[in-house]
Amino acid sequence: MKSMQMKALALAVLGLAGFGVAGSAMACDATNLAAWNGGVAAITGGTVTAVAPGLDASACAMSSSLGTGATSQASVIDTSPNNEPRYRFQFLVDPNAHVTNLTAQDSVALFTATNQTAAHGRKTIIQVFLVPTSTAGIDRISFSYSCNNGTTYRCIHTSPVNLVSGVNRIEFDVQMATSGANGSIRYWINAPAGGTEPAPSDSVTGIDNSAWVGTKLASLGLGTPAPHWSSAHHGEAVLFDTFDSRRQTYIGH
Repeated sequence: MKSMQMKALALAVLGLAGFGVAGSAMACDATNLAAWNGGVAAITGGTVTAVAPGLDASACAMSSSLGTGATSQASVIDTSPNNEPRYRFQFLVDPNAHVTNLTAQDSVALFTATNQTAAHGRKTIIQVFLVPTSTAGIDRISFSYSCNNGTTYRCIHTSPVNLVSGVNRIEFDVQMATSGANGSIRYWINAPAGGTEPAPSDSVTGIDNSAWVGTKLASLGLGTPAPHWSSAHHGEAVLFDTFDSRRQTYIGH
């Protein structure tokens, strides 16, 4: 099993000593983000920093906000994956703390996994989005993924799952096809903690995605905003914490 953890953006497994005094704002700053070996992408006004407290009783969480540009990005990047044919990832997210109610025109990416080289003009293997519901204050997780549909090579999951108000734990299991259309994506929203894998919140099977090989780069934070997000929610922060990626086993924490 290959495992890569980043709890509150920096963990002892990465050779870091921690953040200092838990809950102290002085202990949480941009230097905490050095745990991410790919660094920080803060483009066209995007802002990424560490803030206190964390989302799981740790000292710090990551705060990500976008500027007004259509290409604005505010994320941290992990380059440790090695074209992984199976990639499992987990993170905590709190979209409600500082973001005003979303409208039908709002969406923004929270996580992206990409291949090293493009296939059919695309590198993206999966992109997880925050999208609205018809009820103010209740948001959903949706995702798109590369697929060999012969036209756009991009498929969209059509059954988003609602988030709870406050902190949500999100876990995905992405498997690349080995022959024909036998790739799959499973995901869990706020599953019970523990090492026993429960039934997923939802899944997509029969994906023909072998052309994209496997995950080489992962990005956590905000990006790919809808135009209305850039105008209505620029400067509003989404909080992230407890990123963990594995290749085989269920994460569940």
